Amino acid sequence: MRSTSRFQRTVAKLHRISPLVLGLSLGLVSSASADNLEHTATVSLDRMRQFGDLPTGAVCSGGVVRCFAHVHATATGHLKAYAAPQGFGPADIQSAYNIDPARVVPATAPTVAVIDAYGYPSLESDLAAYRAQYGLPACTSASGCLKIVNQTGQATPLPGNAPQGDDWTIETALDVDMVSAGCPSCKILVVQATDDQGD
Repeated sequence: MRSTSRFQRTVAKLHRISPLVLGLSLGLVSSASADNLEHTATVSLDRMRQFGDLPTGAVCSGGVVRCFAHVHATATGHLKAYAAPQGFGPADIQSAYNIDPARVVPATAPTVAVIDAYGYPSLESDLAAYRAQYGLPACTSASGCLKIVNQTGQATPLPGNAPQGDDWTIETALDVDMVSAGCPSCKILVVQATDDQGD
């Protein structure tokens, strides 16, 4: 059976970004600095681990569905702030997954969907801070680059914040930051599920 040219173009676009999506789904990339997050998230101290001299704590691990994100944390379980981002930047991500962002034309850029639990009121401003830090073009709701919806696909009402010790904002920030890093011209659709208990 012959494929249509539209189907072939869509598959080609997906093929170009699939290494990034695979990396995100496997949790192989680390987040940007914690100081970009405008909240005082805490991590569970009973889930703290030692990696050399850097204590880390698990986040978004209190529900039925959980993520594998870890953050550098203080001894009291608060996020450790850094003056400059620690971890991989856009050039590292693009190199690791062999992504050439110049091949993505903004007018026909694919949309990458991210599904995470709970609300994240400062998502757009935190994403702006990340993108500004690395000189990436702005990605806003007003421009149509960023779209945030609830689990039924509506812009309102968005879910409430996660309960203490089950902070999904860090995982959501990681996801949208890494999509931005790998494909700065891609559009981003963030679906915020009501909680991390459902299917």
